[in-house]
Amino acid sequence: MTQFLFADSAGFEAWLHSLDDDTNALATKAMAFLLKNLHALPEIKRWTKRLGFNFLELRIGPTYGHVERLLEHSSRTRKSKERLLLRVFVMDLASNRFLVLSGYDKLLDLSRERQQSEIAKALQLYEGWTKQNEVF
Repeated sequence: MTQFLFADSAGFEAWLHSLDDDTNALATKAMAFLLKNLHALPEIKRWTKRLGFNFLELRIGPTYGHVERLLEHSSRTRKSKERLLLRVFVMDLASNRFLVLSGYDKLLDLSRERQQSEIAKALQLYEGWTKQNEVF
């Protein structure tokens, strides 16, 4: 069984709710699917990027249709051809336990500076979580 922990559940939930309903639902399903199958399905690797030892970036996109096909949705949304570049930062805590750190919509700002800022934010959340939870 896959277990999800959240470094900042209120912040992550706020980000998800900032997305429109279709995007929110698709992102939530994609994140769960990718993490549940991370170690089981080799093709999942193209949807993830290792940023460090256990630090992962989930890459949800590049279109709604790509994600719908990954999830084998029988019904396509009206957005199937629209671009989608969501990023979710996660720590793999082992034994199918994942710490969800943060997420952002890369289409709002494609710059390298924004990407680095979001990675730094995720790492700060991880540091705070480890101190709060006495993880060494």
